[in-house]
Amino acid sequence: TTLFRSIVTHLNGPLYSIPWDPSRYESTGESIHSITVTAVNNAKQQRSIHQSFSFDGTVCNRHTMGSFILLSRLPLVLQSAYYLLHCGSIALFLLLPWWYIKRFTSNEEINRWKIRETSLLYTYCNACQHRLALSDSLLWAFFRMYRLGCIELVLRRDLFNALLISGVYLLVGPWFIGEFIVGEYGAFFLWGFWLFDGRFLITLETYFYSFFIFLRFWLPQVLYCILPVSNVCVPSTDVKQCEHCAKGSGQPSWQILSRIESIVFATIISMSTRSSILVRGTLLCVFVFNLRFIASMMHNYGLAVGFISPGFSWLLALQMWTVWQSYRFDAKVAPAEIAKKS
Repeated sequence: TTLFRSIVTHLNGPLYSIPWDPSRYESTGESIHSITVTAVNNAKQQRSIHQSFSFDGTVCNRHTMGSFILLSRLPLVLQSAYYLLHCGSIALFLLLPWWYIKRFTSNEEINRWKIRETSLLYTYCNACQHRLALSDSLLWAFFRMYRLGCIELVLRRDLFNALLISGVYLLVGPWFIGEFIVGEYGAFFLWGFWLFDGRFLITLETYFYSFFIFLRFWLPQVLYCILPVSNVCVPSTDVKQCEHCAKGSGQPSWQILSRIESIVFATIISMSTRSSILVRGTLLCVFVFNLRFIASMMHNYGLAVGFISPGFSWLLALQMWTVWQSYRFDAKVAPAEIAKKS
């Protein structure tokens, strides 16, 4: 074993450098070499880090996390994760419900389906009243709520088209125009920066921004639209009994919920409507955070971000328009009509 020692040179801040000559290791006759870095502070406390390396491709023993970072194709993983989130959300909340509704031939048939789905959601036992019961499992009940909300969104063509176009645009179009380098303006795309002088910069930073923007600008307004209107998910008025009260009677029964399940389900029903305080408070916080984010982006990339920004300010305007359209729609739905449909 041949030892080479050297003292590091302080460059700037926490950055240090050590001179070394790779040709020294060629004459040692060893395939795997090791470097040890020892740091000593003013209190004489020290810590050493060991790292193996080779010049001929010999596999070295590395730390698990270090091996993952060095050997994994992190840009490809991040890009795949983002495209899966973006395209999956569009398909799950917009395209699949749009495809599902094609099976109906008329609006009357759609309305009958909605009434049936709502009436099958949950009820209270006709015999013991205070017990909450479901026609299916608790998971299937939440799936019914999701399906009803998505179908309602598809039927509102103005919102559906706006959300679909904006979601697809974010995959192909520029998100904003700004000053990325001093005196150099360009456009921000999902896959990189395009400067107006013809240069194109591919960087991983755009995907970090994209995750952040998608989760705070596009996805919240979609989730808001598929939430049920206040009092839409009312209990069924049909005469039904829970599985305990109907035992031995030969009558169809609904699955009774335990006390904890009843509390969880009733809480979600009451807090997940668009008129609940929780939803409105969360939406207000999202608006405030997005405004602060746009202000910080204008500070970093110039004032153009606040105006020529389909991915920021235009999406924020779309959020406000979406909430306004939903509010107008909710105001037209009379509680008496909802109870009648249920």
